[in-house]
Amino acid sequence: MADLAEFAAAARRLADSVAELDRQARVLEVPPTTERAWYDTLHGKLLPQLPGPGGGGAFLVVAVVGGTNLGKSLIFNHLAGYAASSSSKFASGTKHPTCLVPTGFSETHRLEEVFPGFVPVRIDADDADAALRADDRDLLFWAESDVVPTNLLLLDTPDVDSDAPVNWARAAKIRTAADVLLAVLTEQKYNDAAVVRFFREAGGAAVHGADAAVVVVFNQVHLPGDEEYWPTWVGTFAERTGIEPDLLFLAPHDAAAAADLRLSFQERPWPPADDADPSRTHASGLGEERGGESLRTALSELHFDEVKLRTLSGAVDRLASPSDGVPAWLAEVRDAASRFAAAGEHLMGELTDSKAKWPPVPASVMVEEVRDWWRGRRTGMTKTVADAYGAVGGLLAQPFRALNRQVRGPAQPPLENYAKDEFALFRRAVERLFTQLESLRETDPILAPRLAKVLGGSPRAELLERLRTDHAACDLHGELAELVQKEMDAMLVNNPRAGRWLRTLDAAAVMGRPALTVGLLGTGVIGTEMAAAGITVVADTLVGGAAVAAGEAAGAGAGTLTMKVNAKVARIERRFAESRRAWLERWVRDALLGPLVTDVTHAAGLPDSAAFAAVGDALEELQATSGEPQTVESTSAPARIGG
Repeated sequence: MADLAEFAAAARRLADSVAELDRQARVLEVPPTTERAWYDTLHGKLLPQLPGPGGGGAFLVVAVVGGTNLGKSLIFNHLAGYAASSSSKFASGTKHPTCLVPTGFSETHRLEEVFPGFVPVRIDADDADAALRADDRDLLFWAESDVVPTNLLLLDTPDVDSDAPVNWARAAKIRTAADVLLAVLTEQKYNDAAVVRFFREAGGAAVHGADAAVVVVFNQVHLPGDEEYWPTWVGTFAERTGIEPDLLFLAPHDAAAAADLRLSFQERPWPPADDADPSRTHASGLGEERGGESLRTALSELHFDEVKLRTLSGAVDRLASPSDGVPAWLAEVRDAASRFAAAGEHLMGELTDSKAKWPPVPASVMVEEVRDWWRGRRTGMTKTVADAYGAVGGLLAQPFRALNRQVRGPAQPPLENYAKDEFALFRRAVERLFTQLESLRETDPILAPRLAKVLGGSPRAELLERLRTDHAACDLHGELAELVQKEMDAMLVNNPRAGRWLRTLDAAAVMGRPALTVGLLGTGVIGTEMAAAGITVVADTLVGGAAVAAGEAAGAGAGTLTMKVNAKVARIERRFAESRRAWLERWVRDALLGPLVTDVTHAAGLPDSAAFAAVGDALEELQATSGEPQTVESTSAPARIGG
């Protein structure tokens, strides 16, 4: 088992990781952690009672608990060393807990965190009647005391068998916060139904993790006459409540000593000794008779780390409960995220129509782009000759081009028709998207409130106009040229032999038939024929004619190269369509669904996030530092910590 410092560090890491995941999980609209019982365990039990990095040290909360008129306040006053709590002969006299803390405790700790649900009210040390006040609020009266050890908080509590249910609730909350329950019993009340119920619940809490130490003070014992009876009384109490006392003291019936705070507390072993002398002291060697100061010392000398870790380990077990602890919260986050993931898939499936037939890039445009790419790859004499013939061919072709413009009119930009077809497809996709989103708003409970914001007003016309403007600003030619360059360069890198063939054939074509090549290309005849022939003319123009010029020996290699180039060009066209489809998706996200897509995507991915993993890791670390989780069988009889 780790020490308290390691335990405290692990608890703080869990708290920090829970806070971060809780912040990120708000988009899932699951109830926040502050509304969960385990959150109160973490922030109301673990963290306030552990040593902090910049605050006070750990302490034990010792609560004096018991039924009406058993002498609880009297025992509490013996621990305090003065009349810190007023004792009343009337039932339910103590209505609120009274807490004595070491001097300076309030400078490093917050009592509202140590005792969640209570309103701390500071009182003077001699204000013994404070706890008798009637008040609907759950008050916690407290004062500092020089006699209280620095590692103890001492509490007097409302009667557990009170006729006022509010007092039961207040006593139960103190029981939850306590590390040590100092159970005050008497011959008249050790088997009382209400008292047994209270301590049975404490014993049940121990079974389920809230494993406080229990010190029994059997009060008003007539000694030596009751020596033969107290083992039966305590045994009955233990059997009915499931609690085995960690320490046991007998307080004799002595009214005068009680009034003067001079009661002695005689320690007895539990289970009882087997020998003939049942009054034999406990093996701790703490002595047979103790005054209030000695009892206080005995409490402070309990195996502090062991008691504290045992109690807090119970809190860890509650945190780790699969049914209502941190794992249950994580499961809830995971389930909510899966619903968001399903909604996100539904939504993303509507962004674009993946089955829509994309407009083809004109073959003439593709040919020109590939030729431009190859021009940039020519070197040496081939480049010099080709550039020279290109300039001459351009001059020779001018009259033919002028005539062509007179007959057919001004030439359109090569991708103008493609852009018109693509915009028409985009418009249909957006129109269809609006229809689908309207349907989702009616049927998907997760998306409905978010889509209501997106589709409110009249965004459709505005969105289509924005689409027209943004689409017109696209540099389709530049995008295609960049893609051609990337893909064709990759072909040269991946197929060095193809690159060598291209250079060989290109050199032969340029040197062998420059005049014919320039003349035909200059008139635009080849471009027209290529547009009619389809995409395969790209490779035929680039390679085929060059192969003829290079001679029959090159034919076989040229044919293979033609196939490679054609395959690459077909891939370029597919990639270009994918790129344009992705542009539409991005545009729809940014223009219409940006925050919604971001939220849904983030929510769906939370179970795979670092924040989610950090909570699970921190909980496992905290469990490891607290020791192996206890089973019901191993906690039904708590291990002894005295001695």
